[in-house]
Amino acid sequence: MKKIDWESALSFRILFLALLVAVIPAGLVALVSSPASSVVLFVVFGAVWWQLATTTNPLYCPHCRKRVKMGASACHHCGREVVGADPPETAFDYSKPKPAAARCPDCEYENDVGLRRCNKCAAALAP
Repeated sequence: MKKIDWESALSFRILFLALLVAVIPAGLVALVSSPASSVVLFVVFGAVWWQLATTTNPLYCPHCRKRVKMGASACHHCGREVVGADPPETAFDYSKPKPAAARCPDCEYENDVGLRRCNKCAAALAP
């Protein structure tokens, strides 16, 4: 059975989103049968709330206990990774070596590889 994170489950965001999602099918059912619409409202609200309340991405940072935006991979207060968050897709790979830099013969400035002129003094670089 999934564990409910009560701090996140009682969040206004989750409650409002679950209610908003539940009102749409309940409104459609109300066109046919008014008593059935309340049943649909509570069933859909409960199902959506349960799914949102048991997600693995908490709305609070486990380290500093400050609020974290939904879907964030790191806390913007303490900078630590939020447990259960999806890893960023465009993370920098530190295992790869840094490309060699082209050093300027005049000012000793390290330029990016492939440049023809120095970014600092505009001297010609060796190919």
